[in-house]
Amino acid sequence: YNLPIYSVVGTVDQIVPEESLADLASLKSENKVITKYEQGHLGIIFHNDTVRKICEGVDDWIHKLP
Repeated sequence: YNLPIYSVVGTVDQIVPEESLADLASLKSENKVITKYEQGHLGIIFHNDTVRKICEGVDDWIHKLP
């Protein structure tokens, strides 16, 4: 499959725990990226350094898509 999947996981998220996203790993896609950050649910969107890394990663991933 070529379905693009880019997932951002907060490893200390208590609202959407990392283990609840385990099925993502089993999805078969050549364009799948699962990124993990040591953040909680809000840290993923409010922690400046993390947001910067996420944006850089997404931008790089988009530019590499076929």
